[in-house]
Formats: sequence, C-alpha cells, structure tokens
Amino acid sequence: MKDDREEPLTQVKSQNSASLTEGRNRLTPLDEVEENKKAKVIDIQGGWGEKRRLSQMGIHPGDVVTVVRYGALGGPMVIEVHGFQLALGRGVASQVFVEEVAE
Repeated sequence: MKDDREEPLTQVKSQNSASLTEGRNRLTPLDEVEENKKAKVIDIQGGWGEKRRLSQMGIHPGDVVTVVRYGALGGPMVIEVHGFQLALGRGVASQVFVEEVAE
C-alpha cells in the first residue's frame, strides 16, 4: 500500500517552481528578460550563500532592475540596479524571478 504523503524530492521541487509561474502575473527568470527592459525582482531562489551574495550586490526582492546587455556566446549579462551596472552569470540570473515592468 502506497502512502500518499510521501512524494519524491524532484516532484516537490517541480511543484515549487511551477507555483512561481502560475497566477495573474507570470514570473520569468531574469535571464529571459529582453535587453533594455525593466523588471521588478519578486523572488530569489537558491541557497543562502547565493541570496547573501546577491543582497550584498544590491539585488533584493522589490528592486527594479534593467537588463543592459547579454554577453556573447552565453556569457554573463549586464544589469543595472540602483544606478550601478553589475555582471551576472546566466546560472545566477536564472534563479532570480522577476515581473516585467511597463516603462
């Protein structure tokens, strides 16, 4: 007899990430925002070290960031937050979930 309370870890993770994309306002990863578009940071996924590093760089939930440009051949992307330009790797940027802001 199977216990319905036990779920594989991968199923739980997929449900958590799916909840970020459901609802009225669709959240997208920062690395999918087009150049010269503004977006508001809603959530940061990842471990405590990654969240701390992004916080030290000035990226917090509620901040508005602008995607300045993408690096060639899948290189880092350049964003602007609080008047400063920062380079973020695509892996880190994919864990920052944003909501696009009308300009």
